[in-house]
Amino acid sequence: MIDHKIYKIKNSTIKVLYGDLLSSNVDAMVISGSVGLPMIGGLPESVRKKAGFAVASDAAKHPDAKLGDVVVTTAGELKNKYIFQTITVTKYTDVLPDLSRENIPKV
Repeated sequence: MIDHKIYKIKNSTIKVLYGDLLSSNVDAMVISGSVGLPMIGGLPESVRKKAGFAVASDAAKHPDAKLGDVVVTTAGELKNKYIFQTITVTKYTDVLPDLSRENIPKV
């Protein structure tokens, strides 16, 4: 059995599962990312690599995504239906200072 917690907020129920996010089988996963959704470094890069081209392609359609935005993309080859990509980092260079523009994956 997977560890989980259930939260009830008014008429909604949220079940939080603990385990390998990329192997989960839920309707939607939520990940954080950088402005413009380059999907490089950390969890976004792991998702891009495992989910495949469709997720990176969807994310590339939102180069104007800014801090606080949520972009919903397909989940590609993952078991999920959707990925909610929340923009929580203003510049990927703040968290990946050694990365150059030339190293950003092209879709």
